[in-house]
Amino acid sequence: MEQKNNRHSDQPAAHSNAAIYLRVSTRDKGQDADNQRRQLRQFCETQQFHIVEEYEDHESGSKGDRAAFQRMLRDSMQHRFDVIIFWALDRFTREGTLATLQYLQTLERSLAKFHRGMDR
Repeated sequence: MEQKNNRHSDQPAAHSNAAIYLRVSTRDKGQDADNQRRQLRQFCETQQFHIVEEYEDHESGSKGDRAAFQRMLRDSMQHRFDVIIFWALDRFTREGTLATLQYLQTLERSLAKFHRGMDR
C-alpha cells in the first residue's frame, strides 16, 4: 500500500479517506456483516482513516456483478476514497487469482489503495 502523495510508502497516510467493503455469502443462513463492520471500523479508527463509504453485498463472491462491489469499483475510478479496507481476501472476491489481481490493478490505476483490515 502506498500513500496517495508519497509513492514510496507501504502504508496509506493517516487521515486518508477510506471505504469499507463488506460481503457475506447469503442473508438466509443467518449471516450478517456486523462482525466485519465492527472490526473494520475499529481498524480505521486506529489508523486514523476517515470512512467515507461502506459497500455491502449479500451474495456469493464468485460473481463479479455484485451491486455494491461494482459501485465500489466505479467510485474508486472517481477518486471518492484513497484506500479500500476489506476483512479478508475471500470477502473481497472468490473469482480466482486472475480476477482478483485484475480488480486490485483497477484500484491501483484509480490511485485507491487496498488493505486487508484483519489478520485471521
